[in-house]
Parts: sequence; structure tokens; C-alpha cells
Amino acid sequence: MDDFNLAGAEEMNRRRRRAEEFLEVAFGPEERPYFVSDEATLHDIYVGDELEVIARCRRHYGVMLRSEQFALPVWKILDILESGRSGE
Repeated sequence: MDDFNLAGAEEMNRRRRRAEEFLEVAFGPEERPYFVSDEATLHDIYVGDELEVIARCRRHYGVMLRSEQFALPVWKILDILESGRSGE
């Protein structure tokens, strides 16, 4: 039997509520990934228009992501969005 070495999701699990909110805000229902590991970047989980995700995050969080941040792990993006969040 082959063993599968799946990437961990400890950091993502710590941010579960923020992750669910982000995936709902940033992606359409058909674009949402089933699993996001701690190592996954936005480049890994999204193949659509970066500018659309940037605009959605700007509207919802009041934070302007930069294209180079798409290479960061998603959990770090969640922290960036949370720390820069506009009062709702």
C-alpha cells in the first residue's frame, strides 16, 4: 500500500473562520478549493483573474493585495487581510 504524504493544514485550521470567509468573498462557488494546505499559495489554488480577487478583497476587507502576495501561503494572506481590515 502506498502512503500519501499530504501537506499539513495546522495554520489554516487555526484560521478556519477567516479562511471560510475569504474563500466565499474572493472566489465564486465553482472556483473554491476543497482543501488548502499551509503551503498553498493563491497561485496554487486559483487560476482566474488576479485583478478580480484583488478587487473583491479591496471591497470586502478594505485591503489592496498586491500580485506578488499571491506567492505567499494563503494563511499569511488571511493575516494580512485581517490586520488591515476596515471597520465594518
